[in-house]
Amino acid sequence: HLPILDRKNYDAWCIQMKIIFGMQDVLEFVMIGLQELEKDAGEAQKSTFRESKKMNCKARFLIHQCVDPQNFAKIASATSAKQAWDILANAYVGSDKLKRVKMQTLKRKFELLQMNEKEGIAEYLNRVQNLSN
Repeated sequence: HLPILDRKNYDAWCIQMKIIFGMQDVLEFVMIGLQELEKDAGEAQKSTFRESKKMNCKARFLIHQCVDPQNFAKIASATSAKQAWDILANAYVGSDKLKRVKMQTLKRKFELLQMNEKEGIAEYLNRVQNLSN
């Protein structure tokens, strides 16, 4: 069974995928990317490049097989395994920080909703109503 990335399991999925990539000998294509072929490349370099393209496609295939439909939509247009990997990493690594900031903001708003000791009910309701606007 291959691990499937959903909204809740990025860290565990990432670890499992790196092991799968290692077993399939495609980890470097995910982490470093596919190196471009030089214009004056010889036949041996062209052959190596063709093999590298196959390995990159294998890595992309593995990524495509291991994401849910929402994540697939994010990476469908990626042209390399590294690009797909980076798109997912940016979507999930940044979201943890964003969640923390949102939680701090919500906590502060909640604290502002508390009624002051010397405040009457009408004043409190008026202040709360002004905060929500």
